[in-house]
Amino acid sequence: IVENGYDETAKIQAVAPQEFEDREKELLVLAKKWLPSLPFKTADILLIDEIGKNISGTGMDTNVVGRKYLDHVAGENEWPKVRTIVIRGLTKETHGNATGIGLAEFALTRAIDAIDIPVTRTNCLTGGHATGAMIPIHYPTDREVLDVSLPIIGLTEPVDAKLMWIHNTLDVAEVECSAAYLDEARTRDDLEIVSELRPLPFDSAGVLPTVARLGT
Repeated sequence: IVENGYDETAKIQAVAPQEFEDREKELLVLAKKWLPSLPFKTADILLIDEIGKNISGTGMDTNVVGRKYLDHVAGENEWPKVRTIVIRGLTKETHGNATGIGLAEFALTRAIDAIDIPVTRTNCLTGGHATGAMIPIHYPTDREVLDVSLPIIGLTEPVDAKLMWIHNTLDVAEVECSAAYLDEARTRDDLEIVSELRPLPFDSAGVLPTVARLGT
């Protein structure tokens, strides 16, 4: 059984015992091809609404965010290359287990407050990945996080920043993207632009909704 990037069964293949080894290799190629992925290869900032053990053993799929081998930078031949990850919350199903939050540079304070420290610490130590439990720099609001993260993305002006915003690393069928991606998106046959340019919808306190609520 091979699943696609939407966590759905994409192919069911019956294989004779004598063909299993060769056919498994072919199906593995398909499985890797169908893994969930971000639509662009680089990002200055990636906002993630939620992480959790029900999403991935590392809270977020490291293949999706480009942090499979190193915590805070993509490997030389690894994509995407994301400069800054911001964690906005934890899933209910993870029950405070924030394993993998240490891969992010920033977080909302509400995400930090939701952490079950002993559980997260034990999980990361047992898995041999102590840094996965480290606490990112955090602020109460999205506006504050962006105010401090945008100026440190390098020589790019904040208005030209490449920002992507996803619900979680399993749910990347639709991705909110900044205007910096628009020209490339228009040339891509594999992408569909489903909304007009719009400002980030901060509330009066400077907090964003979840991606899932943008269309409601």
